[in-house]
Amino acid sequence: MKSFAKLQDFAPSLAIIWCFSFKPERLEGETTLTDRGFDLTFRTADDPSLSLIKYGEFLYDNLIVFSPSIEDFGGNINVETITAFIDGGGSVLVAASSDIGDPLRELGSECGIEFDEERTAVIDHHNYDVSDPGQHTLIVADSENLLKAPTIVGKSPLNPILFRGVGMVADPDNPLVLDILTGSSTSYSFFPDKPINQYPHAVGKNTLLIAGLQARNNARVVFSGSLDFFSDAFFNSAVQKAVPGSKRYSQTGNYELAVALSRWVFKEEGVLRVGEVSHHRVGEIAPPNAYTVTDLVEYSIVIEKLSDGKWVPFDGDDIQLEFVRIDPFVRTFLKRNGGKYSVQFKLPDVYGVFQFKVDYNRLGYTHLYSSTQIVYAERPLTDNHRSLASYGLKDGDVVILRQKENVEPRPPGHFPGLPRIDFSSIAVPGMSTQQPQQPAQHLRSSPPEAPSFPQGLDNPALLRDMLLANPHELSLLKERNPPLAEALLSGDLEKFTKVLVEQQQDRARREQERIRLFAADPFDLEAQAKIEEDIRQQNIEENMTIAMEEAPESFGQVVMLYINCKVNGHPVKAFVDSGAQMTIMSQACAERCNIMRLVDRRWAGIAKGVGTQKIIGRVHLAQVQIEGDFLPCSFSILEEQPMDMLLGLDMLKRHQCSIDLKKNVLVIGTTGSQTPFLPEGELPECARLAYGAGREDMRPDEIADQELAEALQKSVEEAGMSTQLTNCVT
Repeated sequence: MKSFAKLQDFAPSLAIIWCFSFKPERLEGETTLTDRGFDLTFRTADDPSLSLIKYGEFLYDNLIVFSPSIEDFGGNINVETITAFIDGGGSVLVAASSDIGDPLRELGSECGIEFDEERTAVIDHHNYDVSDPGQHTLIVADSENLLKAPTIVGKSPLNPILFRGVGMVADPDNPLVLDILTGSSTSYSFFPDKPINQYPHAVGKNTLLIAGLQARNNARVVFSGSLDFFSDAFFNSAVQKAVPGSKRYSQTGNYELAVALSRWVFKEEGVLRVGEVSHHRVGEIAPPNAYTVTDLVEYSIVIEKLSDGKWVPFDGDDIQLEFVRIDPFVRTFLKRNGGKYSVQFKLPDVYGVFQFKVDYNRLGYTHLYSSTQIVYAERPLTDNHRSLASYGLKDGDVVILRQKENVEPRPPGHFPGLPRIDFSSIAVPGMSTQQPQQPAQHLRSSPPEAPSFPQGLDNPALLRDMLLANPHELSLLKERNPPLAEALLSGDLEKFTKVLVEQQQDRARREQERIRLFAADPFDLEAQAKIEEDIRQQNIEENMTIAMEEAPESFGQVVMLYINCKVNGHPVKAFVDSGAQMTIMSQACAERCNIMRLVDRRWAGIAKGVGTQKIIGRVHLAQVQIEGDFLPCSFSILEEQPMDMLLGLDMLKRHQCSIDLKKNVLVIGTTGSQTPFLPEGELPECARLAYGAGREDMRPDEIADQELAEALQKSVEEAGMSTQLTNCVT
């Protein structure tokens, strides 16, 4: 029997055969697997010493199974072992026959191949050899039935192929299975000596004679339904179809096909690798630390293939490069120059962490993947005389403002300051400066050094101006730090500075105490808990830093969705909220729109959500004008609702509305009209406040509890008044 190929010198391979009389030998001076670099080990299928794995390592690179009728392998080899071998990247060549046993049938099923039953055979009454006048199971397959992949089946035209064996079908849901050789349209698989009383397992072109698989880890498997396909008799046999006038060939194409298949399955052909990868700006030779928007870059990659044991340049014109963040922003073909592929393109105006990615799949070749990550930084806007539009900024872009660092020496300050402690490795919230390290005894002997306030975030005047210019930050300050907020709103810079410095000193003292506790006994349970909390806070800070770099838009304020409408002819800015169950209107807005006369107070109650409000009653029907449409609407009237009107889920579903954030419009489904959402500058004042006035020093849960208590108290009082009135009437 003749044999074939290699991937590397002396690649260890195990051949499992059904008897030693079937052992491959040299025939007519042709090169065998051994002569081509494979270290072959022959074992019979029931050999008790059979083994693929030893000490957790695979003993072989390739496996040949030419024992179709085996029912149980010897040693420690079974179907699970072979599938694990494939999962580890091993190559497997399997030959079956009409006497196929359960192990090979199960192995085929694991690889997406289903063999027909034992004792069945592929039959073709139109394409059989002249030497088979009986059951027509000696099939003559034309080379046109081969897979159109020269890397797998060879390049030269082949003579007809002889086949006698069991048929297969491929799993239609497995995209990795390859139909290497199929039967003709007149072929089918069934029992040769039985009448056909049921639909055959395989019919026509769906009948697989030889099938292959390349797994996602590039492991390769070939299944042949015929063991005779690899025999010397079939290699050297003449072939002629039993059709009058058909051509007679002196030799089959089995040997050439078997050689090509073995070269592919044992990875002598169709193997790709990535060589040198480079990227840089056009006109430069080295990659920068970070790219900026609209940079013109050049990317190149060297791709090689294995040919006759040597790596040579790969020749392909269908290789694409993708420039990816989460989704591809650029997808373009690479231009070939020998084995080097390159392309120039302009980076998009979106920054973040990107990848140059080449993900190449080609029939017959190993999967090629290369990914190079780069930092794609923002462009600094340094010219204050240019407009944002001239920098290419559009709606939705993010502009990050950074405070310029002052590199000049800091002048001495005039305020009681912090001890001179090294905080270089400790993140102190609110501190943006660092003091030089001093000996430990200096903490006891030297007086506190007054801090200086440069042009940074700890400059009281600058910090005061920033907070006063940002209503949202001011609201948060009132909530989280009432003493500092009170000093800020007093208008007295000296008072604000004094409170700020005191809080910084207090924070520094706590931090010093924490460090002392760590140094005193790191194994103390309380110290351990504080160390754990410190590590957790560092992880949180790192997570936030990564988020600010890769998704800075998530830290921006979200503009609420408001639309212009009219109620009873009065203009109203309505908040669109699909998370609210019902449509509501404030009492003040209802009075302006002159619909309080329609309020049904039997629907009074309490509305709970983010806060609590008393429901006065319900207006069952009123017209709301949106653009040119007049829509019937119902309102629940709330007593102290800060926003005028909220369109809830009840009315949105009633009029089949949809929120189109891409176009930034509200679509009225029942009429097809659209109305734009208001820009931030036209939002009502209530859309900018975090909490109501007078509650800045309360937590959200305290505010909700207080509102609920007030609403219940009002309900009780009104119920008492109603009872008194009833008693008076009676």
